[in-house]
Amino acid sequence: MPVSSEISTKKDKSQSQLLCDQMDSLLAKAQSQIKEFDKINADLEVESGLLQQALSLKLGAPEDLKQAADEMRNWKAEVKSDMKSAVTAKKNELKLARKARRQTLQEVQPEKAPTTRKKKKRGGFI
Repeated sequence: MPVSSEISTKKDKSQSQLLCDQMDSLLAKAQSQIKEFDKINADLEVESGLLQQALSLKLGAPEDLKQAADEMRNWKAEVKSDMKSAVTAKKNELKLARKARRQTLQEVQPEKAPTTRKKKKRGGFI
């Protein structure tokens, strides 16, 4: 039988590698959102003195500034909760995939018949 001399250039990734890649992309996305938040937060902290001066000079409505600060806090909480939920969801998917794999491996093996030996009768009719 001839053996194929061509080498497959397609590299198949295992299910766990694919899930790990997905987790890495989610974590990278979450980290980019956190960096974006930190930049915005740093900009607001630099201008916090200016905002208080604007309040003291009554250049802006205090309700608007409070609303903006509340929105920033809510956004930060949403990003954190989204990141945590995404990580826990991927962990659960990995657990379920491993569990399914273990179950399929157990189902493939045929069940063995019980091998208990019967006790041999000794003695008998004399």
